[in-house]
Amino acid sequence: MAVSPIVVQPAEDVPGVVERIRQSPGDHVQLILAPGSRFAQSRFNFQLLRQYAMRLGKQVSIASPDATVLRMAEESGFAAEPLAPPEPASVHRPPPVPPR
Repeated sequence: MAVSPIVVQPAEDVPGVVERIRQSPGDHVQLILAPGSRFAQSRFNFQLLRQYAMRLGKQVSIASPDATVLRMAEESGFAAEPLAPPEPASVHRPPPVPPR
């Protein structure tokens, strides 16, 4: 069974996420929650998501770089997977210096 990833945008709310899960072709959906995601700021959202996922017959897992989000997801009954935080675009990394 293939996992269908859904990247949840920071301003996306519960109805939008549920609709995207409903339209997902797979039975297992992975939600990738960006840091600062409005959806991930409330336990109630995770509880609502759990109810809708059960009604839709979808297995949902949560992926996020935020440990608080992962804890809320697990407490609501979801499998949770840590992600490496995205590297800020403004960080300039100089090229490596070759050994002498």
